[in-house]
Amino acid sequence: MIEVTRLLRWLSTTLKGDSALMSAAPGGIHFGVAPQGSVYPLVRVLYDAADDLLGLGAARLWADGDLAVVVIGQTGSPLALEAAADRIDALLHGASATLDPAMIYSIVRVRAICRTAPAAGTGVIYTQLGGTYAVQVGAL
Repeated sequence: MIEVTRLLRWLSTTLKGDSALMSAAPGGIHFGVAPQGSVYPLVRVLYDAADDLLGLGAARLWADGDLAVVVIGQTGSPLALEAAADRIDALLHGASATLDPAMIYSIVRVRAICRTAPAAGTGVIYTQLGGTYAVQVGAL
């Protein structure tokens, strides 16, 4: 079973279902790269590789991975993105969920992210604000 897809589906439903977040980030939720012409601010989700915890007989108990979730805006100030980043953290930090046939055992923020940089050749400044979350997800 690929637990990651269940986690990403839950993330999409949870983040898109929050009206305060969608108001603060009208560009929506993007897994990976947002398409050209996207509306900002938007939320980007990146799931990094996970380590599997194995039990007897090679039974996979859970995958322990990192999930970066940031709001990105065309602004030089992270303060403009604070409301969206606060909603993301309120929705994710400390969350758990049952996703038949999987379970999110734990999501906790382990690092804050705050980056500002100009886009090459455009002069547009982008700021990212959010966090890296340690996620434990596995089969029921």
